[in-house]
Amino acid sequence: MFPSVTRVSAVDIVRARYCNMDYIFLSSITSAGSLPIVLSYNVMCQWLKNFWTRIESLPEHLRGRLQKGNFKGVIPKFHIVVHEELCQQLYSLHYTPGVGRTDGEGIERNWSVLNGAACSMKEMGPGTRRDTLDDFCGFSNYKKVLAFGKWSLFFSNELNSILQ
Repeated sequence: MFPSVTRVSAVDIVRARYCNMDYIFLSSITSAGSLPIVLSYNVMCQWLKNFWTRIESLPEHLRGRLQKGNFKGVIPKFHIVVHEELCQQLYSLHYTPGVGRTDGEGIERNWSVLNGAACSMKEMGPGTRRDTLDDFCGFSNYKKVLAFGKWSLFFSNELNSILQ
């Protein structure tokens, strides 16, 4: 089980194959239009090798809007240190315009919680497993929403001290 996070959901992947990742990725960006897309993936350097060839076999409605010019693949900062120097240069977030100080490790933050439930979830049927993943990810989002108030207060005080 390898959940993958799209912009609005998580996907329960039973076997992590590139064809599955291609389909999940393209399905998640169908409404993106021509917006620039930055995707972080631990093995981006391997996944992108034949990506453009692989997606030719997928339906037109999935691959229609994706162009090489509006898509950039990166490797998350924690994972990139074990890659070869060429991968670090080509796929580093440090050299990617428009991403700010993103680390690309968003999904990894859920693993500490999800790993604790993994033993139980592997015994579950598909429906129960998806419901459990949904509950865990929903709780993670709930904690983020609760933290908004703390962070907005922090940044508000920070901004006030700068302006004075």
